[in-house]
Amino acid sequence: MKRLTRPAFWVPLLSALPVVSLLALGNAPAQATYTARAAPRFIAIDLGTLGGPNSAPNDPGHSITESGIVVGSAETAALDPGCLSSPCHASHAFEWRNGHMTDLGALHGYQSGLFELNGAGVGVGFSETGVLDPLTGAPEAHAVISRHGQLIDLGTLGGHQSWANSINDRGQVAGWAANKVRDRWAHLFVPYPSATQVRATLWQGGKPRNLGTLGGPDSLSGFVNQRGQVAGESFTNFKKNPATGVPTMDPFLWQHGAMKDLGTLGGTFGFTN
Repeated sequence: MKRLTRPAFWVPLLSALPVVSLLALGNAPAQATYTARAAPRFIAIDLGTLGGPNSAPNDPGHSITESGIVVGSAETAALDPGCLSSPCHASHAFEWRNGHMTDLGALHGYQSGLFELNGAGVGVGFSETGVLDPLTGAPEAHAVISRHGQLIDLGTLGGHQSWANSINDRGQVAGWAANKVRDRWAHLFVPYPSATQVRATLWQGGKPRNLGTLGGPDSLSGFVNQRGQVAGESFTNFKKNPATGVPTMDPFLWQHGAMKDLGTLGGTFGFTN
């Protein structure tokens, strides 16, 4: 079997945190001044892992719901043979609730993760598919949603990579997906390198909608609100500018089927947070 390899700049979304911790607000002590015996205002709850050494939330995203459900990625006991660092553990998307961490698995790959849940408990994230991108040699990763303890592949726009990290209560999912058009810039801005254009994408009912660009080859969308408005960033042309070495990138707001350029403060690079 062909060994999975990753480029040196690829970094898993797990941060250097030893474990995920959840801060729970407790009752404030009655004393006017604190003493050694005063009850703590907060307690730290170790959410654990899936058998490996580390776990963490994934950013950007709302990793905790109002009811205290936490999502993220947690390492398993299994090793990922494609990582450049050694040892490197496989990481799976997890959902933690009521003191229990549930392993949501992966789409036959070694790495997966969730960014957030909507009000209906549907999660959004990514997962490796278990095959290599034939154009880059890197693992394929696809946008996913989680429902009833399982990951569901949202697919791409014809390319080999996709990603999603925001979902609203309508079930609309924001992210990006690769198409089939070869591109020299896309690999610079996505966690898994793509040799083809990536486009801001809005999934609804499992079907992807290409949101287009501001005139350049690539765009990314990271956020969708309850009204279905999408925020992201897009190249505005195909020409490398001397300030950044890449085409000019502006933040955008997409609504009513149109992408609006939000401009910059005079520079050639802007993005949404």
